[in-house]
Amino acid sequence: MKNQNILVCGAGSIGKRHIKNLKFLGEQVIVWRSRSNLIKKLEKDLKVKVFLNLDEALKYSKAVVIATSTDNHMNIALKALKLGKPIFIEKPISNNKKNINNLIKLGKKNIIEVGHQLRMHPSIVILKKKLKKLSPKSIMGYRFVMGQDLRQWRKNSNYRKNYSSQSSRGGGAMYDLVHQIDIAVWLFGPVEHVFANLARRSKLKIRADDFTNLILIHKNGVTGQIQLDMVSPAYRGENEIVTKDNVFYFNLVNGKLIRKKKFFSKIISKPPKKFIRNDLFISQMKHFLKRLKNNNIDAACSLFDGILSLNVLLAAEKSHIKKKLIKVEKKF
Repeated sequence: MKNQNILVCGAGSIGKRHIKNLKFLGEQVIVWRSRSNLIKKLEKDLKVKVFLNLDEALKYSKAVVIATSTDNHMNIALKALKLGKPIFIEKPISNNKKNINNLIKLGKKNIIEVGHQLRMHPSIVILKKKLKKLSPKSIMGYRFVMGQDLRQWRKNSNYRKNYSSQSSRGGGAMYDLVHQIDIAVWLFGPVEHVFANLARRSKLKIRADDFTNLILIHKNGVTGQIQLDMVSPAYRGENEIVTKDNVFYFNLVNGKLIRKKKFFSKIISKPPKKFIRNDLFISQMKHFLKRLKNNNIDAACSLFDGILSLNVLLAAEKSHIKKKLIKVEKKF
């Protein structure tokens, strides 16, 4: 077996998505899974070679996609980078800052892409272009929300046994739905202070936050609210930005970006008719594959960006515990 394969680490729902997408894009794929159960079924259903030994799997890879539980991201990333393998690491990059300096050092010599696929949505791309033309002083603030009942996330699986239900493994509403924090950082720049409440409001009996509220104060003065949950009976994903002259409203369900002013409302962007959520994953993976051929292409979401979001997550945890506004760490 030659080292012309993309190695996907993890074969849960997101891992399977990446496996199928990479094969659709014409790549040779191999898989590493830490548990021996279901290996034969995975090989049969996905038509891929599955390894139990990570070191062996890395030998046959040209690049690595890390789609395991969040608490395992760092160990795999460091092993891959030490061997000179480019990596695509799912969000968030970790649930702590341990070994982050080693990751940065190794990352300077190789390609790293962080899986924040929401950046690839055509309407959000247009929203960013609109906001880039404005000064921070003309942006009054924002309100972002995202949520869905955890029991609806992964059908035919016990959600209580999944890492998403355990904060110690990088689960919970805030970590799992960090997309909205990343978009806030992408649109408005680094966050300077955060106030957070990581609540457990449901009867899901999970060991993690299921209804989280954040207030983010960005370095440029823009302030916003983010609400993330694992309890909503209907999927919701909304981004609302108030500027001096307009209100921009994006709905992730229908993909429309609307500009509102007084009694006037206009759709300024909407995705193609056949657009589906998986297109976001395909788009960023295509971008990563292009970077493998040309390392001068910038990341859609860089390691630097991933660390900015991680810093917000860690500051939010401190804020919840201390019940006060916390300054976000600036170190990388």
